[in-house]
Amino acid sequence: MKRPVFSHGEILKTESITTKYGLVSGIYNEDKSVRAFAGIPFAAPPVGDLRWRAPRPPASWEGVLACDEFPPAPMQHPSSATTLPDFAVHGPMSEDCLYLNIWRSAENAGEKLPVLVYMFPGGFTMGSSDGFAYDGESMAKKGVVFVTVNYRVDIFGFLAHPELSKEAEYGASGNYGLLDELAALKWVRDNIAAFGGNPDCVSIAGTSAGGKSVNFFACSPLAKGLFHRGIAQSGVAFGAPGMAPASVHMIQPISFGESLGREFSESIEKTIDEMRNMPAEELLLASKKTSHNMCRPFIDGYVIPASPYEIYAEGKQNDVALIVGNCADEVGLMMGMADAWLARFNKEAHDGQIQKIFGSLAECYNELYPADEGPQALASYISYFTDHAYTSQNRTWARLQNETGNPQTPIYAYIFSRIPEDSPEEITKLMAHHGSEMVYAYGNLHLSPRIFNDADKKVSSAMQEYWVNFAKTGNPNGDNLPTWEPFGKGEGIMELGDTMGMIANYRHKELDFLDKYEEKIRGSK
Repeated sequence: MKRPVFSHGEILKTESITTKYGLVSGIYNEDKSVRAFAGIPFAAPPVGDLRWRAPRPPASWEGVLACDEFPPAPMQHPSSATTLPDFAVHGPMSEDCLYLNIWRSAENAGEKLPVLVYMFPGGFTMGSSDGFAYDGESMAKKGVVFVTVNYRVDIFGFLAHPELSKEAEYGASGNYGLLDELAALKWVRDNIAAFGGNPDCVSIAGTSAGGKSVNFFACSPLAKGLFHRGIAQSGVAFGAPGMAPASVHMIQPISFGESLGREFSESIEKTIDEMRNMPAEELLLASKKTSHNMCRPFIDGYVIPASPYEIYAEGKQNDVALIVGNCADEVGLMMGMADAWLARFNKEAHDGQIQKIFGSLAECYNELYPADEGPQALASYISYFTDHAYTSQNRTWARLQNETGNPQTPIYAYIFSRIPEDSPEEITKLMAHHGSEMVYAYGNLHLSPRIFNDADKKVSSAMQEYWVNFAKTGNPNGDNLPTWEPFGKGEGIMELGDTMGMIANYRHKELDFLDKYEEKIRGSK
């Protein structure tokens, strides 16, 4: 059963809006201050012969399409998004998922309001556009037209295969989920004015996989002109291939993805045509053991022409204003597995692994991330993973933008450190973990099952104002907010937490060490 966009009992329909493909009507919130239009098709259903093809335009329709319920989530493994409520999928799933949702204030629709398009998190294998953490009602009340977008995930969104590359007119495969997001941005460009939005003032934002999408679109010629500023929350792909921990925080060439896709099709003894005819559930089940490594973005020479590091180093990026940052304890989610991890901790094995990974830099690693006993080793690993997979890469992004971008195009960096101390211990022990900033940034503490107090509300209010100001002007600063300076000579970043203010040279010893490690890797290629 689809989930209604507003939970109040009475359905209050809006007037009809004309889009390029037909009329749509939406629904008012309870006090009629916000209109929402949920489940607007921006592309044809990617089913049957359209499975593993670039998105096609949607068919036009007659009459008025009622858009008052969220669309189905993209097809994904049912258990993928159930570990935390922030990432949960609430409704049904379907391959027919290419829809978007719009929230706007109920003022004059002729206004040219700034537009913020949000791409959901989930590691490119899970998630949906209806998450409560990025519900758009609160942002709409702040004067932003807020849009959330579905895109294909897992094997449906990112399967690369030599046969698929051969049949595509652009000579590549995979990255279908990114192409979906681009199709949604084109729809916004062509239609958002009818909803009171300004197509010349479009920001894109996302968390985790959505943040990486912002990273990739800042590098993609296909995205040029479709957005004018970006916000990447805990999503960045500047890592050197071969770095540890190996993960989607680096990006591999399409040949690697094609080899994985070929191995998968051979393992199930199916051709591409036969795989296109497999029921979605059967295909998901067959790919379960391989999809995490196989189903991710790849450098395809089309959507992503080269690695983000190379593109920025050469000054070939889409030169737009940016906010980039991450949570202070990204891998705090691991604390839920701490007891099992500590039970099998072995210092000798740990030290051997560190020596194997870092070689001549191992001694420096051990000084910065000591592991004399199990609990210390776990805390050090969480710090290391957060530093390497997120904080250092965001610093690299900011440095390269300053080196090769237009001096008039600012980049702002942050670290989110707030822990909701009134929540149950199973929440607070996760610290400021991956994704925990979403409900703060988009003003949705009231929708979360967690317990928040006045201190949380203060952080949320400030973050939401920063995000809204940035969407309007490209500058997050505003009245009664701590001054957020662009990332510059002092390499200052904004702390968003119990302390709200600038920090110079945040964790510079650790990040300088990680730079040396990545330089070593890049130099060995």
